[in-house]
Amino acid sequence: MNTVDFLSMITGRMNGMRTAMGAVHLLRGKRSGQSIQDASLFQLNRWYGSLKHIPEADLQRILEAMKNRGDLMESDGCVFLGETGRRRAEKAERFFQDHPYHAQRWEWNGEAQQLWMRLSLAVQLYSWRADQQQVFYPVYADREARASVRHYWKHHPDGRATLYRFLYKFMNQIPQEEADLFVFQLSGSRLQGRTLTQMRPKDEQLASYFLFRTSLHRMLHDGPDEGMEALFPPVNQKSWTESAEKTRMLLQRKCLDMDQLAEIRQLKRSTIEDHLVELAISDPDFPIRAFLPEEKETVILRAKALLRGEAKLKKVKESVQEDVDYFQIRLTLARQKKEEA
Repeated sequence: MNTVDFLSMITGRMNGMRTAMGAVHLLRGKRSGQSIQDASLFQLNRWYGSLKHIPEADLQRILEAMKNRGDLMESDGCVFLGETGRRRAEKAERFFQDHPYHAQRWEWNGEAQQLWMRLSLAVQLYSWRADQQQVFYPVYADREARASVRHYWKHHPDGRATLYRFLYKFMNQIPQEEADLFVFQLSGSRLQGRTLTQMRPKDEQLASYFLFRTSLHRMLHDGPDEGMEALFPPVNQKSWTESAEKTRMLLQRKCLDMDQLAEIRQLKRSTIEDHLVELAISDPDFPIRAFLPEEKETVILRAKALLRGEAKLKKVKESVQEDVDYFQIRLTLARQKKEEA
């Protein structure tokens, strides 16, 4: 699987309902209500924020080339797959069937990258100290990661054996290719870590990147062994924006309607609607019945079913015979996708 295969899968799942930039924003982890909703609506949560390491301009250039080749077609600004694009998408789908990769859970808030930096620095530190070297250039300059490793070293000056046992045990529990990609990137006093670019041909680098990140996701899911806690970052499982969190806190303290929320937050009503849809997707305690009566939800779902999978809001609105607004349709579709997931 290469980058074009992967982008074919993502745009294909969007089913001709979003622009190419919609896919770019989602893959880059844009913290907007629209991207959060799209991740749920099109069942793309696993890949939300998966390509934060690739510049936006590079992704745009690849997507434009895909359109020129016929992998992607365009209609009314939205993209859908051509015949070659469908074949490429199937290849990517097969790749991810075997790997528990989940970007929204472990990449969106940065836990995977923070864990990797901490472990890399810890391995480097203990390696240099074992060689009685007092000064070295750290492989990462991130302040949080360096502070965590300094704290770990202060409390575990003899923690090299603990770190070794943890990594040795973990590497023997995961597929060999994942273990190789992980270990070969580590640096020590006598060995410089290699990059994925150095280890793999260009056409295999994205697949290798996903395999490597999958190993980090496995590690975060399993959690630290005793004595390794300080090297593991705190896990933030909230998958909504900070602004939506402020709206959620207001809802928890007071029973407010949409206009009251907008007035207190000094935001447009449409922005509050975005927040509420975000929360309906991600927060299990969201009081959906305060904004979506059950009878209206039933009417909307019945209308959507008649459209045979057509999820465009305008089409659903036109099919509903009763007084239902777009916000209620968005809430219903969000809730449906959440239950399906």
